Amino acid sequence: MAGPPPEDRQDESNSPDSGRDLRTAALALACIVGLVTAGTVVPALAAPLSGDSFNRSLFNQSGGGSDGPSGQPGQVTGGSGPSSAGLGALNPGDRTGVGGSLGGESLRNQSAETHFYVESPEPAYWRTGAYGVYTGSGWRSGEGDGQIGPIPTDGGTRMEQTVELERPATALPAAWQPIGIDGIGGPVSIDRYAIVANEPVAAGTEYTVTSYRYDPSPERLRQAGVPAGNERFTRLPDATPDRVGEFTSDLTADDDTAYDKAATIEQWLEANHRYSLDASHDRDGTVADEFIFEMERGYCEYFATAMTVMLRSQDIPARYVVGYSPGEPVDENRYEVRGMNAHAWVEVYFEGVGWVKFDPTPAADRQTVQQRALENQTGDGESYPHEIETSPGETYDPANGSLVNAEPPYSIDLSSEPAPGREVTVSVTKAGRPVESVEVLFNGDAVGTTDADGEVVGTVPYEGRLNVTVRPVDVETVENGSGGLTGDDSAALAGTGERTGGFAFGAPATQEAPAADNGTRTYEVDTTVAVRVAGTPTPGATVDLLVSAGGEPLRNATVRVDGESVGRTDGAGVITTTLSGDPGDEVTVAVERGEVAGERTISLGELDASVDGLAVAGRNATVVVTVGDDPVSNATVSINGEVVGRTDVDGELAVSLPLANSATLSASVDGRETETALNNLLLPLAGAAVALVAVLAGVVALARRRGVTGDDVAARVRWIAGGVVAVLVALGDGLDGLARLVQRAMDRFDGLGRLRAALAGLTVAGVVARLRRLAGRLLGRVGIGDGPRPDPANRNEVVDRASAPENVGEQRRSLRGLWRRFVRLVSPGDSRTRTPGDVARAAVRKGFPDEPVYRLTNAFRRAEYGEDPPDEERVSAARRALDALRGRDGER
Repeated sequence: MAGPPPEDRQDESNSPDSGRDLRTAALALACIVGLVTAGTVVPALAAPLSGDSFNRSLFNQSGGGSDGPSGQPGQVTGGSGPSSAGLGALNPGDRTGVGGSLGGESLRNQSAETHFYVESPEPAYWRTGAYGVYTGSGWRSGEGDGQIGPIPTDGGTRMEQTVELERPATALPAAWQPIGIDGIGGPVSIDRYAIVANEPVAAGTEYTVTSYRYDPSPERLRQAGVPAGNERFTRLPDATPDRVGEFTSDLTADDDTAYDKAATIEQWLEANHRYSLDASHDRDGTVADEFIFEMERGYCEYFATAMTVMLRSQDIPARYVVGYSPGEPVDENRYEVRGMNAHAWVEVYFEGVGWVKFDPTPAADRQTVQQRALENQTGDGESYPHEIETSPGETYDPANGSLVNAEPPYSIDLSSEPAPGREVTVSVTKAGRPVESVEVLFNGDAVGTTDADGEVVGTVPYEGRLNVTVRPVDVETVENGSGGLTGDDSAALAGTGERTGGFAFGAPATQEAPAADNGTRTYEVDTTVAVRVAGTPTPGATVDLLVSAGGEPLRNATVRVDGESVGRTDGAGVITTTLSGDPGDEVTVAVERGEVAGERTISLGELDASVDGLAVAGRNATVVVTVGDDPVSNATVSINGEVVGRTDVDGELAVSLPLANSATLSASVDGRETETALNNLLLPLAGAAVALVAVLAGVVALARRRGVTGDDVAARVRWIAGGVVAVLVALGDGLDGLARLVQRAMDRFDGLGRLRAALAGLTVAGVVARLRRLAGRLLGRVGIGDGPRPDPANRNEVVDRASAPENVGEQRRSLRGLWRRFVRLVSPGDSRTRTPGDVARAAVRKGFPDEPVYRLTNAFRRAEYGEDPPDEERVSAARRALDALRGRDGER
């Protein structure tokens, strides 16, 4: 059936139902386009997630904190996410204590449990929260704790990280400064200046964050300064002791920029406080003050809090940041981050740059503790330490414990005192760690770059002062560059140029970095010049001049003699030259290299040899060879034409003088020779003899005054000498010859009475001869043998010759005859060389009885050698002794 005619058809396009359908279709299409556009554009437009820079409308941010009337921030009501106790730095919360807990876990947690993995082209500190309000005992967040001024959009790079959570989290770790996130199903917001989820994100979630990485050089930070109107980041509680600010002001008094003050504070904390997880504080409300002045050790919470407070005391904006250190590299561009990596550090704000990380916790000690904890929990012996960028441009290298390209201030030391031309080793350290890859300059000239031990070898310049300057290798000029954010990124971030979400971006003007405030140490250089002469400084002599400065050979120095240049010193500081002039002239030697100069006057003289001190015949002496006042080394010394040796460096030689009254001493060197006559060498001996005679005369005179006779003296001398000789004889038959020599000398003694006559008409030679004879006669009085010794105290044994009987001569002859018969009986050998004691001992050895042997021997001695004249009774006793000995012989 045909439809109604056209004119009768209703216009469906104009019907109410048809209009509704079209509007519905258009709205659906718009929604689809919107969703597609949002899925494509929103991640890029998700404004930088720094401070309040997250676009709250995009991420369903509701509400916000507010400062109360007192100026202290109020409670943050939106975006904080639900509490998830036990998640540690993955759920930092709105507030945290120092030395306490963070979301149920302390940052000193040493758990090896994995919190998340990160795939990233470079390691970074993974932030999860920041705090702007210091309470004295901890930290809490506050409104507007994000960016406080424009940051550059050029010169940085984009970096993507993919994070795989192994535990639930409400704060999503990311490298500073995040500008986009993808992979989170629920709404996220910015709170405490990190990416925060409104609902806990489950373990196993994987998300990708795009961060804007801008790593300004120290030179750029030196020129940046701090912005005005930053009170909320320099505010400290009223209870903070004044000594914190006073001490920090003194510590940083020599620093001109905010960056240098921050670097000084960071180094001081690293060098003066040890890292320990066992630290704790006693007082509440002033934890930074207690750590700075009263605690010797602490962990990251203490170090970060102390540095932030010290910076704020100098009106430098700073905040306390928590999160994780880079973790352990487990694959290329992949890092495993564990509970033990939870960490706290500091961010400092620089105008035109933004927030910059500083980590004052000693990195080496912290990694050592983590390595030990990891090995204890996992048994993994693999090396855990890895490089960590601790401050702008500064990296800690655990392979050798050094800081790579660290910024000043440094500790600079030399291996030895500087002297011109001396090689010295420069050691550069920071907080007790060697600083690697920094350039060292001597007086502005580069000498090299430090190695892994923080050392470099350089040569001290020839100047009076040494300035050792240390600076990072890359001192750059900061200009606008390429490689930063794209135009769309910049537009999305900057908007209209006004502050949106807490801060605005703006490109800084092109600026040139100021000169580096390098670490410098100044040393005074010892430039004292010394000139030594090797050779004999005589007229026309060729000598070597040994030149040094500060004890170091002065190399390649210009040498002038009496104003005329004679050349340059060699590598050992030596130059050979000829000295011209006459004896007694003075020659001036001048030496110069750079600022090092000096001179010496040399006196020309003749070679001279002499004996130091008194020359005595037969004694040792020291021969000294000189030219003027200068000693001559290696001179050949001869005595009476016989070479006895060469002089040492002091021009001296020990010699033995001949036993004569005179000798000729000669010395020669470099073709020159000198002679010296040594006369009267015996005179000192004669003087000693005269002194001895005088002493003896005095003794005799004293003895006579006291009634002591010559016989008394002789008896005592006999007794003493006999004992001495007996000891010598007892030492062995080898000393028999000495005993015989003494006996022969004693045999020639005629009596003490001749001493007075010998003193008449004395000469030196005569005195010596007579003393010898006198000594022989005195020793002749000594009785030798093993028999009874005369007792000098028994005056009855001494008989005055004046009272002796007239027939004493006949009796002495009788005794001599008896002795001769005894000698023939004993047959001891050559009787002319035998003493009475020799004969007596020979008889005893042959078996003759002791008593008659010694009775006959003593009778003969007393009659022959003593002043005791024999009598008939003694002769008869001697005859009976001989008869007894003959009977003994007959029995044999």
